Amino acid sequence: MMRHHITSFFWVEAGGKQTIPCLFFLLLFALGFGRPRPQRPRPPKKPKAPAMRRDSSSKTGQAGKIQKRALVRLASGAVFQGTVLLPDKTIALVHVKDGHHFSIKVHLRQLRAVRILLWKKVPVGKKEQGCFKFVPHSYRIRLRKTKTLQVVHHLPCLNKIPLVNSDGRTVFFSYYMDYWRQGKWVNAESRAERTEEKTPHRGCVREIIFLD
Repeated sequence: MMRHHITSFFWVEAGGKQTIPCLFFLLLFALGFGRPRPQRPRPPKKPKAPAMRRDSSSKTGQAGKIQKRALVRLASGAVFQGTVLLPDKTIALVHVKDGHHFSIKVHLRQLRAVRILLWKKVPVGKKEQGCFKFVPHSYRIRLRKTKTLQVVHHLPCLNKIPLVNSDGRTVFFSYYMDYWRQGKWVNAESRAERTEEKTPHRGCVREIIFLD
């Protein structure tokens, strides 16, 4: 008879020969054939096309603009009718009422009429060059519901007034440039050297009346 001695993971026979038990073979079999078969890799999902945000532009198709039918009157008295483009924004207006200053927020859609009363002289470049920019400084603005405001500061959003009509497209300006040469203004053809001007250059916008 053979005697068996259990030593660690091996059986030791009397002749000194080591054999691996069947249990160890079964374990190797389980490790070799019992593993799950690797799955075929799935193709990546097709990315969705980015959603296009709907543009909130006005009827003209220009983002950030609104259109209003209007009459544009120049200082020369010439009147042009068409569709003007204004920024689609709310602005803060400082106006005077009975000697007191008030601030009110108004969207440009609410404008019914704008009349410029005064232009203020602003130097451009070196003073000795005599170049100045005259910007609107005082307005009479009529809103819807017949409310009228006396605005006492510059409104940059009304510096340029694009207009479109059957003749095409043009841009009017509510400010103008002028030069003080030999004791008179070159463009305004005036000899009065004032810091404020009531009579601007003939091609400057004097009034805008909105028709809708």
